[in-house]
Amino acid sequence: MNIDGNIIPIEFMYNKLFTGGNGSYSVNLKPDYSIKFMIDDKYYFIHFDAKYKFNIDNFGNEVYKDVDIYKMHTYKDAIKNTIGSYVLYPGDVKMLFPKDSLGLVGAFPLNPSDDENEKLDLSNFIYDLINSKLKN
Repeated sequence: MNIDGNIIPIEFMYNKLFTGGNGSYSVNLKPDYSIKFMIDDKYYFIHFDAKYKFNIDNFGNEVYKDVDIYKMHTYKDAIKNTIGSYVLYPGDVKMLFPKDSLGLVGAFPLNPSDDENEKLDLSNFIYDLINSKLKN
């Protein structure tokens, strides 16, 4: 990935096992998807878990399940060098926590029938997240 002339090595991983005491601070964890990238000889991770369910809120929106956000907190806090963990689900609502930043955990709607807007939003988010780490 090229960000403002900086070449950032990126590796995409599927079902990578982060073992307790090695990749994880505690127990074995296995996110569905992980992105590993390097900045100044240090590596970082962004994790995603695909979920195939949602709740309906009081306004009729298809929203993420709280239990899935709890799991993202687990990935964020337990897997070493993780800068963010996010649910991918077939809903309507994007949510990032904390809300006033890029978010350390969150949920992204990703529907097969979408006209590419959700994929573009997710792609731009990943770019912005890596770029924010580059500038720190």
